[in-house]
Amino acid sequence: MVKFPKDCRRPAWGNTADRKFYLKSGWLTPYALACGYVEVRDLPNNVEVWLFHDGACFHVQGRSDTHGRFIWESFNSLPAARQFFATFKP
Repeated sequence: MVKFPKDCRRPAWGNTADRKFYLKSGWLTPYALACGYVEVRDLPNNVEVWLFHDGACFHVQGRSDTHGRFIWESFNSLPAARQFFATFKP
């Protein structure tokens, strides 16, 4: 069975149907990102950070309930976007 990181949200249908969209490391596959799946990380103080793909590049976007959008970085490669996304730890 694939182990997912605790900070990675999965769809409500559980581990069996969506397993093909995750790598063994717990990251979403490039195909899943292209299909609209989004990596989400919840941080303290009602802050969320997302990693998503829009067809041309990969984006890491962060928002706060109190301050609105506070960061939006775009990357040409998925490894670079994942590296930046991983810097946001709860």
